Order: sequence, then C-alpha cells, then structure tokens
Amino acid sequence: MTHKEHVSKDWRTRGAVLATAVVALAGASLPAAAGAGPSLGAARSFGVLGASTVSSTGQTTVTGDVSVSPGTEITGFPPGTVTGGAIHAGDATAARAHRDAANAYDVLAGMASIPANNRSNVDLGGLTLAPGVYKFDSSAQLTGALTLDAQGDSGALFVFQVASALTTASGASVVVINGGGNYDESKVFWQIGSSATLGSGTAFTGNILAYASITLVSGTTMTGNALSLVGAVTMDTNSVITSPAFVEDVNGGKPSGDHSNLTPPPGAPDDNVSARIDVKHFPAHRSREERSWLRLKVRHLEPSTGYTLWADDPLTAATVLVQFDSVATKRSGNLNYTEDTKKGGTLPFGATLARLSGKAIEVRDAAGTTTLVAGTIPTTSP
Repeated sequence: MTHKEHVSKDWRTRGAVLATAVVALAGASLPAAAGAGPSLGAARSFGVLGASTVSSTGQTTVTGDVSVSPGTEITGFPPGTVTGGAIHAGDATAARAHRDAANAYDVLAGMASIPANNRSNVDLGGLTLAPGVYKFDSSAQLTGALTLDAQGDSGALFVFQVASALTTASGASVVVINGGGNYDESKVFWQIGSSATLGSGTAFTGNILAYASITLVSGTTMTGNALSLVGAVTMDTNSVITSPAFVEDVNGGKPSGDHSNLTPPPGAPDDNVSARIDVKHFPAHRSREERSWLRLKVRHLEPSTGYTLWADDPLTAATVLVQFDSVATKRSGNLNYTEDTKKGGTLPFGATLARLSGKAIEVRDAAGTTTLVAGTIPTTSP
C-alpha cells in the first residue's frame, strides 16, 4: 500500500521479519489464522494511543493507558477519566508503545488470507464469521451487528485487513460468541489502511490499528485498543476498555506508584528546604479493598510553624493553584503529610490519583504568599 512510504525504515524492517514468521505459521491455504496473532508489546496496555493528538469531549472513560507520540497534545482529561492506567504525552513510554503498535500493524498487514475470506464490497452487518483473516480491497462498512463465532476456542483469532477506511453506522455492534468465559477480546484485530470512524452508539470489539485517524462518535463503547500510527484519536463521551483479560493480568492485585521531588523555586527564601511526594494505588483484589494514598515529606523548614499546601485543582478547567490544606511542622522543622483513602479518607480535592497525576503542587507559608518548594504530583493509577 502506498502509505507504507511514510512508515520508518526501522518499522518496515522489523515488521517484515515478524510478518514473514506469522505467514509461515498460518499458511496461505488455511481458512483460519492458526497463530496467536501479533504482539502489541508495550502498546497492549494503551486503551488509546494517538500519533499527532488525542482529544476527548465530555465524560469519556478509558480503562488502560492514554498516550500520544510523537505528538504531545492530550486534551479532555479531565473531564475524561483514566482508570487502571496513566497519561503519557510524548514521553519514552509513549514512544515505545507507538513503535510496537507500528510493528504489529505491519505484521497484521502481511498475514495471509484465502480468496474465500475476501469480503470486499460486502457490508459486515448481519454476518457470522468463523476465526480467520478477512480482507477488504478498499473500505469496509458495518451496519447492524457483526457476530464472530469463536467455535468453542477461547483463543480464537480474528483479523480484518481493510485497505482504506472502516466506518460503522449508528448502533452497530461487534460481538464474540462461543468463546467461553475466558475469551480474550484482544484476539480481534482491525488493521485499517487509512482512518476508522465508529458511529454513535456503536458497541465495538477488537483492537483498531489505523494508519491515520480514529474517531469515536458520541456514545460509542469499545473493548480493545484504539491505536493510530500517524493521526489523531478523537473521542466524545465514550468508554474504551482494554481487554478485560489484560486488565486482570496487569492489575490483579499489583499496586502501582511513583515519587517526585519538590525543590525551592528561584527566589525562595531558603534553598536548603527539600521535599518528596509519593503516591500509590492498590487495586481491589480478593478480600482487599481498593486504596490510594498520597504522602508529602518536607525537611528543613522552620520548627513549629504553620504552612499551607497548594495544587492545581483537577476538577476545574482553570490551571490555577488553590489551597487544599494547612499544616504545621514539628519541633525538628520537618513536615509529614498523608492522605489515605483507607477507612473512608479522601485525596486532595476529592480527586483520584489519575486526575492528580502531573498537577502542580507547592508548599507555601501560612499566608500563602511565598512558595518554599514546588513540583508536580507523580503519575500512577487511580
């Protein structure tokens, strides 16, 4: 396809090697794909990954990570929320996920499909399809319901190779049957040569790897990953959930956390003051309840003195620091501040850790006029 000219040589080389391996495993004569499909690598945890921008309008919810690379612009979070993941805007994690998504795209594009599975000019609505690799020479349309019959195989693989655009009508759906309770929706792949648009109210299943843009119209829900190689991902009051099997695999009982340092800004009255902020989230697991905490430790302040804590309120659109608490140092001049959701406690502003991630935070004097140390709240899960 002509768009491959824009994909880096590194992506093409790695993708070609992987594609050759997958084709050899699947066999051109097989009606169904015999392999497990490509690995999404670092992109697997990303419910949404854009290349130029990621934007959301309304109360979009994403279970998994949200990122953009090589671009850096992510808008709409909040009011959108990220659960079980974090936001990565143009950082190394986003770049790695983007690279792995590009490799997976090339593998999918190179997988063999038999002539009987060419569905060009056929609306997917109303069809029931067995596991396999299905090809569209140009665009693909889905009006109504597409049923994917796993035929009793919890690892059944479905791959759709669409040369240009994928469009679903309002209220369309993709459902998997006969896969059992352990079926992993990440076994459904949509390799799109240009852009994908999911119409309003669509209930979609599978990983979209689109060369260009991905648009989720208002009310669309998606179980899978929305991954764009060179374009934008645009959402409007949607729900995107990475594969439930993946969420359980990654988050099943494992806490996530991080820390960052706060330092005196230029002109601060005392450059010896030091501070560290730690955040941690424990997902609900078995008998353990979900728990989040935020801890701030400040050293070398004035002893037995009052101070105020300020941060950017994530629940408001304005980027303005507001006071969220008052504290006092011990006789040693040290300050330990903790907010813990265990036993009904709340984090600053009543927000989640995901919403607080990356927000500015400061320790100021009692009057709130002089900043002693400043930094950002580290990124982690809810």
